[in-house]
Amino acid sequence: MEINDIVSHIMTKMTDTDELNHLERVIKMKREDIARDLKYTLQPGDVVKVDGNKGLEGVIHKVNRTKAVISDINGQKWNVPLTMIRSSK
Repeated sequence: MEINDIVSHIMTKMTDTDELNHLERVIKMKREDIARDLKYTLQPGDVVKVDGNKGLEGVIHKVNRTKAVISDINGQKWNVPLTMIRSSK
């Protein structure tokens, strides 16, 4: 199923908030699964991109349980949730 088909189905066929709440929980669980898998591939020294307002790109300094410490090009360290990190490889 294509993403456009899924969006179309949500917009036209879903009329119950319980269905939307369930869908929200499923999406959150999948996002956490992806972050958990990414956690085990990240190592200090890896270059990553961060989703968000700042569009940060930096180097992993340390990987914690749910967040990673990332140093940007100015040397400033940011504590970023794993769900916002994308590998730049």
